[in-house]
Amino acid sequence: GNLYFVDSGRVRVIKSDGVIETVAGDGSSSSTPGSRPLATVANGAPALRASFRSDPSIAFGPGSVLYIATDTQLLRMTPEGRLDTIPTHRVSFGKIVGLPTSLDEGLDTLAVAKDGSLYVSGFNGWAIWHVALNGGATYVGYDRGSGGTIPDLVSGPDGAVYAANGGAIVRVTPTGL
Repeated sequence: GNLYFVDSGRVRVIKSDGVIETVAGDGSSSSTPGSRPLATVANGAPALRASFRSDPSIAFGPGSVLYIATDTQLLRMTPEGRLDTIPTHRVSFGKIVGLPTSLDEGLDTLAVAKDGSLYVSGFNGWAIWHVALNGGATYVGYDRGSGGTIPDLVSGPDGAVYAANGGAIVRVTPTGL
């Protein structure tokens, strides 16, 4: 019965009784690229004191866990209102050349599958990654011919994750599209 949304660098909720509350972010974001230095949220930081450079992306996982993607970090909000970082430095990508060794730039949308799998889009606009909560991330893929459009990720009513970039809609799995 609650509706969560992002607004001016904050994650907010409209409760079923109509009350609006902030659950994460201090509202000190800037919509002008480069106008503020990138903020890094420390592991265990209070969610309400976190400074996000721009509006983050949010998704809910099993057990109503809130995941937040900033430009440079993946975060998980604890029931106590603290933010834990999900380390993404151990990226596996097989023989694909030119992919990052960490997911620390250009993170965009998030989605969680019914089985709890976490996906993030971003990095040069065309990539989708499957993120293991122990810190590993695996490149799933996306059509580079999309012209660099960042794929929007969404959890479908069937519990699967779908990606769309204006030209195609595909089902996302940990092993491919």
